[in-house]
Amino acid sequence: METPSTTSQFRLTLIKVSNALTVKNVEDLAFLCERITTAEREKITDAKKLFSALQMLDLLSERKVNVLIDWLDELKLLNASKLLKEYRMKCLKDYEKLQDICKHDIPLTYFCLSCELKICPECVLSSHYNNLCDTVKLSDIPDEILQRSKALIKKAETAKANTTSAERLLVEKHHLLSQCREDSRRKIGKDSSVLIENIEKIKGTLLREIDEQEKCDRERMIDERKIIQYLDNEVEKFSKFKQRSAENKLHDLQELKRAMDRIKLIQNSIDQQNETLNEKMNTFLYRRVPNDGTFCIITMNKLVGSLVLYQNQLLHIFDERQSNEVIVIICVNPDNTSCEYWRRLVKTDNVNDPVISLNTSIFFNNKHYALFAVGRKVYVLRPKFVGSLYVSAESVFSVLIDTIPEGSCITHVANHMTYGDKFILSSSQDRSIREFDISGTALRVIDIKDHVQSHAIFKIAGCNSKFAIISQGVNDAVLINSERSVKKCGSLIRPFELFGMLPVDIVYVDDQWVVLYSKTSEDRGWNVAQYKLDGEFLEYCFKGTSPDAMNVPVSIARWGTTVYVSLANTTVKKFELK
Repeated sequence: METPSTTSQFRLTLIKVSNALTVKNVEDLAFLCERITTAEREKITDAKKLFSALQMLDLLSERKVNVLIDWLDELKLLNASKLLKEYRMKCLKDYEKLQDICKHDIPLTYFCLSCELKICPECVLSSHYNNLCDTVKLSDIPDEILQRSKALIKKAETAKANTTSAERLLVEKHHLLSQCREDSRRKIGKDSSVLIENIEKIKGTLLREIDEQEKCDRERMIDERKIIQYLDNEVEKFSKFKQRSAENKLHDLQELKRAMDRIKLIQNSIDQQNETLNEKMNTFLYRRVPNDGTFCIITMNKLVGSLVLYQNQLLHIFDERQSNEVIVIICVNPDNTSCEYWRRLVKTDNVNDPVISLNTSIFFNNKHYALFAVGRKVYVLRPKFVGSLYVSAESVFSVLIDTIPEGSCITHVANHMTYGDKFILSSSQDRSIREFDISGTALRVIDIKDHVQSHAIFKIAGCNSKFAIISQGVNDAVLINSERSVKKCGSLIRPFELFGMLPVDIVYVDDQWVVLYSKTSEDRGWNVAQYKLDGEFLEYCFKGTSPDAMNVPVSIARWGTTVYVSLANTTVKKFELK
């Protein structure tokens, strides 16, 4: 029985032999074996399949390598034959080597380095020649050993020289690395000194500014004290004058009027100075007018929509065109709607078509933009950012969407990108979604007439190529995917518990759809429902009631995962998505 090491050596030898054979050699070897049929020969395309076939026929094993050696010698494949002969010589201990028996009666004057035997000249030219053995004369062995030892000594000296060169190069690199470290330390020390010096300069500048501000505040306080002292003197003077003029009441009244007027002017001056120092909280002065409800035509003096401009700033958009010929935009704090930051009046020549508001701002060039539409125009509000707030509306410009035919108007505008200047809109008499940039350039048209009912598109929410569409008076929103081709990919089915309610607004929040439902009946209840991106209903986020017409929900907006519902009376309901 062969040991595992012998078997492993045999397999390694076969791998080496297979690497030395070509496809033509394999076909020739298969042809020499008569026990392999013609059909089996056609399947043999490499040495591995050939060796497997020979082993199945019991023609190839550790003890039967002679068969394959004879075939290789017959085809004159000497390199492959030599590999098997070396295996037979080294691993098969009981193999009778032909070299052990010299049949020639000649002196043994040669030595076989491969077989480690003394041989005669005839064996050199016969058996050992066929086996590709390495032979040498016995008389040349000392010279051969000397030559090989010299070669080894030369290789050792070369290796030593290379080692010395490598060590010298290593020392040079180590020295260079140490020098680089020192240079880096010096540079870091120099740069840190410059930075510390700059910090000290900035610190000194800030301290001087604080001192100057404190000085100005003190001077203002002194001026106010002087004014108050002046008022006291005027009052005292008036009292004395009244005592002296008690007999002439008419004259007293005239002097009193003049003094009061003067006091009023001075008081107004003080109030103006205080307004520049303190941030005054102004309450909204909205007119409380009857609201026709969300599902009616936009009426005058009504909150038409809201959008979150920044994390603590929300824009209310009012339609005041019938009374004041303007659209009023007011920036408030959503946590306290009585806190007004600023407002902007936008005049438009169109007083008939509805005002349509975006419910999420567009973030582009490191700034948020607010959009609303009237008729065939889209208005872009560019705010001014100072510190941590948008402090005013820097400018408002309009873009004419001339691809919308005359007589038609924009019915909804939405933001469907996380970053960029693109937006989408829909129009009356047209069942399609159009994409534009804020300069008014048309980018693409998504035709959805085969996927929505023949109602006007009421609201749209989008996420890249996926859209949720609410049609006017329809119970369920339709999901559209326009990535490669326009196709319907589901619906946002209204839950049975919300029977009697209609979807009035929708927004995309963190891979989810959030839909605002409201009743048109007298009880005026409303709900906010949460859906997965594929349309699966998750849960109710918020429930509310509207006891009167001023508590009807108008729009839904979001900032991150925070959702805001704006009511007609300008109050805001806020909640976080789970």
